[in-house]
Amino acid sequence: MHLRLLLNTTAPVFSYGADQTRPEIRATEIRGALRYWLRALLGAYMKFSEVSEIESQLLGSDKIGSPLIVRLSASNEDFKDVPSTDIATSKCYLLPHKDQGPMLALNENSWFALEMINRLGGAIDDRIFAALGLLMLLGGIGRRSRRMFGGLQLDNFEFVDQSQAPKAISLDNLVLRDIDVQQAAQPMELQKVIQNLAKQCTTLMQSAYSKQEISDSSIPKFPIFHSQHCQIYIGKTSSPSAGEANKSFFKDINAFKHNDMIGYAKRNERRASPIHAQVRFMGKQAYPIITIFRSEIPGFQQWKQYNELIETLNRDWKLIHVWGEKWQ
Repeated sequence: MHLRLLLNTTAPVFSYGADQTRPEIRATEIRGALRYWLRALLGAYMKFSEVSEIESQLLGSDKIGSPLIVRLSASNEDFKDVPSTDIATSKCYLLPHKDQGPMLALNENSWFALEMINRLGGAIDDRIFAALGLLMLLGGIGRRSRRMFGGLQLDNFEFVDQSQAPKAISLDNLVLRDIDVQQAAQPMELQKVIQNLAKQCTTLMQSAYSKQEISDSSIPKFPIFHSQHCQIYIGKTSSPSAGEANKSFFKDINAFKHNDMIGYAKRNERRASPIHAQVRFMGKQAYPIITIFRSEIPGFQQWKQYNELIETLNRDWKLIHVWGEKWQ
């Protein structure tokens, strides 16, 4: 199977290779993001040791070669109606809520092609498509990808070798440009897309595994896509850009900024934020998507504080609760 996807950046992308002064999107970074979301999916159904084994089978490891080839190209001549194939760079604020940290980044609204090929000649595993779907709707790449930057939105796709589209995960639903941008209920349409993907992921995983029953007193050691330990919200209130959404986000979480619940970097300890704040465009407006994972935070047990955070964000964004159970 040989799949080519046309992707559009929803925000500046702070991503670099060996040359830290030259922004670039790398295939290895896409693979890394796929690994993250694949682990989250598998972790809801199996122990970590089993997750590692399946991940190695699907994406390779230092002991097993990957059956999946991932490569990138800025040349999209095979797709019609592409505004530009140039990936330009400019200086953008890494911390727009402070007007600080100007860095060279790949511009938002840049287009590039992502190719995924099964080097063994068979179909690409549906679990990879599930991870890809979560990345396209909820995640991002590069620095500050959990703070509105580095978002990738699927615009189009084609199977180069005339193979069949996956049955378990509908890629068509991930192409948000197909949603009627003139209708008044745009956020409700985005809600349907996310809920549909969550349902497809759940059905796919349950067909092969038994969902873990995890008690509220047993907090997962790493983020998992489990309805008891993951919540998703989208905002009815839009912004003209990811940078403006970022400013609104930090204004609302100001009271929580010194709390370990939103991630931290202190002394030699670091913990990535369990909150993925992203935007996706419908028409010319960026709608916020908030995904919160509950996993172990040393010394922290006040999970209901995340409900307080959601209530705070709700004042400006008029949030829709899309998926997952609220925590007590």
